[in-house]
Amino acid sequence: MGRRDPDFTSDGLYLPDDVSAMADAFKVACAKLGALADQDEVRRAMAIVIAHHYDMGLRRTDRMVASAASLGRIVGKTPDLPGSGTAGRRTAPAGVRDTEFGP
Repeated sequence: MGRRDPDFTSDGLYLPDDVSAMADAFKVACAKLGALADQDEVRRAMAIVIAHHYDMGLRRTDRMVASAASLGRIVGKTPDLPGSGTAGRRTAPAGVRDTEFGP
């Protein structure tokens, strides 16, 4: 897969090869985390990290996987704060939770 400019279609969507590369990185990151990757917040945080890496031109799969897995571990193991109103469920950090995608 060669480098393309721009990396988006004219509609602002990722090209199929790009989606495939990001999906592969996501699958590997999930495999590294095991059961921790079953949490929705962990999966969302990892997907966002991979997309941001890709958007910045950082396409090395090993680096995307390492960053995504590291954040996934943090999000998955962050305890709920007393009085936060989230007892019994975990939430992604505000910066991750509030991220919007789009061109």
